[in-house]
Amino acid sequence: MAAETGTLPTGHPFARIEHGPRVVLVIPDLTLTADPPSRRELDQDLVGWPEAAAEHGLDVWRIGRRGDLPAGSTVQGIADDYAECVRSTFAGPIGVYGVGTGGAYAMWLAIRHPGLVARLALGFTGHKLHPDTARAQRRFAALAGQGRWRSAYGAVGPLYFPRHQRMASAAFWMLGPALVGRPADPAVLQLDVAAEEGHDAMSKLAVIQCPTLVVSGGRDGAYPPGVVRDLLEGLPHAEHIQYAKAGHFGPGAAVARDVATFLARGG
Repeated sequence: MAAETGTLPTGHPFARIEHGPRVVLVIPDLTLTADPPSRRELDQDLVGWPEAAAEHGLDVWRIGRRGDLPAGSTVQGIADDYAECVRSTFAGPIGVYGVGTGGAYAMWLAIRHPGLVARLALGFTGHKLHPDTARAQRRFAALAGQGRWRSAYGAVGPLYFPRHQRMASAAFWMLGPALVGRPADPAVLQLDVAAEEGHDAMSKLAVIQCPTLVVSGGRDGAYPPGVVRDLLEGLPHAEHIQYAKAGHFGPGAAVARDVATFLARGG
């Protein structure tokens, strides 16, 4: 994937796919480090986005978390940090797409800094963590912190393929370290997991007045349909696209196409 990568003056790692003037910020799911994303990460996180950006004239920025955020940072605090990044990097309100854990930060960005968000898309996420997801993420972070990467990936495999939990756990145990990585210092992962534990935006969702799109997977074990249903009930101006047979990974390039079409509408 042809993308510019690096670290912004604010300290945030980024990748950029530029095909026009309309800015879209992509806030990624759980990340492991504050390093600029690798080609492998971009192939996973931005599948379909080069084509979607070209079609709609978008300037797409995938921006991760700073590595020097203090331990114990809250989901609201990290959203505030994104707000400072947006103010420093872009002019005017922008389109925002948050995925998974990134969706929690995107929600709070829209709640606490509404003037920065023109349109909001939330993918494979929820207003709060399902208890099973919280437990799995907590175990993932603990095992990763011990350097037990195979066991860590095996712990979260069932969230991605809940209908085939044993097979998913075995596959993630075997392939996770090679496909996703095993950094020596997964500090950003620890930060993300701890922050999302305190995420519950239900009482504040009505504050989000910008047009909002929610995309979800009918077989997503991390943010199952019941969680998504509650999220939709709390959002005042939401559209919903469910990919009935998709899990937490989504259906591929269709997500970028649908999200880009929504964010490019304007107004």
